[in-house]
Order: sequence, then C-alpha cells, then structure tokens
Amino acid sequence: MLVEFAILLPLLALVVFASIDLGRLAQNHNRMENAAREGAGIAELHPSSVNSGCQGGRNIVDRTRAQNPGLAAQDGFTVTVARKRAGGTTFQPYTGCGTTSIGTISPGDRVKVTVTADVTATGILTATLFGSEMKLTRSMEVVVQG
Repeated sequence: MLVEFAILLPLLALVVFASIDLGRLAQNHNRMENAAREGAGIAELHPSSVNSGCQGGRNIVDRTRAQNPGLAAQDGFTVTVARKRAGGTTFQPYTGCGTTSIGTISPGDRVKVTVTADVTATGILTATLFGSEMKLTRSMEVVVQG
C-alpha cells in the first residue's frame, strides 16, 4: 500500500498543481475580460478620452486599470484602444484626451479596448504544456453612441 502511494504521489501532485495553475489562469482571464468591458463602457460614451488623466478618472485607461488594481500591477499589463470607422474593415490604434491621434470619432464607429498581461505558470506540468511565460489578451468591442 505504501509503495503504491509513493509511486502515485508525484503524479497526483502534478495534477493538483496543474489544476491550481489552470484555475489561476482562468481567474486572470475573467479579470481581464471584466477590465476590458469596463474600458469599453467608457469608450462607448467618451471615445476620445483615452489617456490616463483625461476627465479625472473618466477615461478608458484609468477605468480599465481601476477595475482590478491587482491585475493592473502585473508585469506586462497594457491597455490599447483602436477604432474602426463605420463600414471600415480595419482597426487603427489611437490615443487622445479630448481629441484623438487619428481625428474625430463619430457615432457608429467601433472602438475596441484590448487588455494584455503577462502571466507566469508555476506548475511543472502547466509550464511544460503551455510555456512558463504566457501572454493573456482579452478584448471588448463597442459601437460609439451619438
């Protein structure tokens, strides 16, 4: 009985730690999606207030970061904003505070808020399967209102 336990213990430990890692990755994924959704909510009504400090805290970057300060403190955390004209085919990254780096944003344009963060796998099995350094990305897209 003790021999079987000694043989199975390393395998069981790998599975347990892989489950913990995958749960942590799923939690970060959900937190990033919520942050992108918060930024997109601001972008829907105030699309030209992108940069930190615009309109106090009512800008896309600050509201996205404020959704989860622990997530925003992680290495590699970035917030990018892009616009696609109504009827257009590609998104153009932009910044701005009242006026944007790509001109005016009109009702009907689409704005995409993308949140990216680097995550490190701590379990051996997870690191072997997915790599020890992973870049998680979540995006939310909205239509600018009038």
